[in-house]
Amino acid sequence: MNPGVRFIPPWTEGLWTPPHTQGPRFDNIPSDPASVLLIGCGAVGSVVAHHLASSEVIADVVLADVDADLAKKTASRLRRPNVRAMQLDASDPRALAEATRGCRLVINTALPRFNRGIQEVALEAGLDALQVCPVLEELSDEPLHLRF
Repeated sequence: MNPGVRFIPPWTEGLWTPPHTQGPRFDNIPSDPASVLLIGCGAVGSVVAHHLASSEVIADVVLADVDADLAKKTASRLRRPNVRAMQLDASDPRALAEATRGCRLVINTALPRFNRGIQEVALEAGLDALQVCPVLEELSDEPLHLRF
């Protein structure tokens, strides 16, 4: 670096504030127990369902799968009053929107091909979404703008 040139980071001039200095990251997370929609009740989904159902910070768990019998079997194995099952086609945006009502978190353990649709519905509803099987390269060229 040239001794005659002084580097002034842009954030010292008020032009930009680094993300790590913007204050608490989690100051807007509600503290009341959350209701969760879990999509996919297969091998991974059933394990996630067990953990959610036994957590004190989760109020209700809705287990959703295209196979209604699988969702019901998974819910009955958990033997918890805060767990219910429903049939859901994750490729249907209207059905997804209806299923997310009353939930604060959507967890997708179904196939990755449903990720984008689930993310879009969750984003539109202002919900948090977790994709267990993320796909780094989407088939579409359209960017998905997520809030963090």
